[in-house]
Amino acid sequence: MANLREIVSVIRKVVEPLAVNLRLIVSRAVLDAVDDSKGIQVVKLSLLAGEVKEVERMQNFGFTSFPPVDSEGVTVFVGGDREHGICLALDHREKRLKNLTVGQSALYDESGAKVWLKNDGSIDIQASNDTKIQLKNNGTIDLVTQSKVNVLSPMVDLGSGTKEPVLNGQTFQTGYNTHVHTAFGVPTTPVTIPSPPTDLSLAVQAAKT
Repeated sequence: MANLREIVSVIRKVVEPLAVNLRLIVSRAVLDAVDDSKGIQVVKLSLLAGEVKEVERMQNFGFTSFPPVDSEGVTVFVGGDREHGICLALDHREKRLKNLTVGQSALYDESGAKVWLKNDGSIDIQASNDTKIQLKNNGTIDLVTQSKVNVLSPMVDLGSGTKEPVLNGQTFQTGYNTHVHTAFGVPTTPVTIPSPPTDLSLAVQAAKT
């Protein structure tokens, strides 16, 4: 009959490969390079000492990013097979947008541009280095398709410290074209050169307030 030592030795031989695979399932990783040209993004990662792997990086549908080199992340290997890895997350200690409070979310890039959803319900959109923020709707502007961008808000300020109101274009144009003055008690004729329809923009329109 086998003694206890022999039994333990057999158990170790059986369990050890499983234990090794378990230890190899999850690894921390440092990003070396990114290939963003494929259907699934491929990243080159440094893992264990001297171990470099190219693996697919899974991202949530509707959101994608190109992380900077030296980002840190987590990679899992199915069944502990180091030839079948999937990168689950990458973050960068220096580039990450910091000092959010509980419940806040943000999109950001390494230049400092961000879309910040704040606790008070406001959304802070900032470009970096005073560059532009572009809202783009491709399409030909005409009276049939009405390709446009709608801004639905009770108040829109254009520029810092804006105080001047905006003219209601058609209302002002009608008033300008039909207004008359009184000279010596006699009304004058309407303006000699009325404002033509081309004075009004088809690309920018605002509701009356």
